[in-house]
Amino acid sequence: MKNVSIVVVGVLCMFHPALAQEEDLIGSKKASSILPKAIKAVLKEEGYRFTKTIQVAGFQDQKVDFQGQTRKKKSFAAAQGSAEVFAKGASYLVRSGDTFLPPDKMQGAEGTSAAMFRNPILYLLEVRKLARRAQWGEDADVDGHSCIVAEISADERTLKSQVKEFGGNVGELKRYGVSDISPYIDLKRSTSDYFVSVGKSDLLLYRVEWKLKLMVKKNAIPPGVPVEIPSKIEVSMELVLSGYGDELEMDIPKFIQRWSGVKN
Repeated sequence: MKNVSIVVVGVLCMFHPALAQEEDLIGSKKASSILPKAIKAVLKEEGYRFTKTIQVAGFQDQKVDFQGQTRKKKSFAAAQGSAEVFAKGASYLVRSGDTFLPPDKMQGAEGTSAAMFRNPILYLLEVRKLARRAQWGEDADVDGHSCIVAEISADERTLKSQVKEFGGNVGELKRYGVSDISPYIDLKRSTSDYFVSVGKSDLLLYRVEWKLKLMVKKNAIPPGVPVEIPSKIEVSMELVLSGYGDELEMDIPKFIQRWSGVKN
């Protein structure tokens, strides 16, 4: 009777999702070998949903939130929240009333918020480029998905690129002729780190976190810039991905359809 019970429990585990243990496709494999495969799997998807939060502390403290969807075609993304932004690769248009403008043509808080949006695919491509540096960290649960976190520290070349991109979005400095803050940042003491949650059972990405810490050189900002620059600026970003394989619907304005080449 005892043996029969064991067989019954085994059969139930095979067919009942709540009882069955999902297969771990990662096992003892290295993060540097798994991460490129996981990113490739995401890039092959026709699209996915995302939520994104970006916070800046130390200078122009700000928090912006976005939620939206992507399309594989044309590396397209559409987001709403702190601003309504449409992306085609690294090109962006922002809804402003009945018109659509590039972020650098927007004014005020709306323009600052829009400038902080970055197409999700750009984070994925950057992580793929850095994947050889990845190491496994802790396990994590992301919306019910059992994951393991790949930790990556950016190299100096990537850090320089990130600093230049971030500095180009700081509107207060651009007013005073400072369009690139790279010369004023101590790259040796600054850091850029990614934390990427990879699903153990399907090798898909469910969360990408990015933390940028910039250390400002003492007395580096030129005289005449009436903006107080702190000794440290911190940027954090959380991107949560979901909806893989779902039937995703998107209402794309006609102008954006013509601009992007992506239809509803």
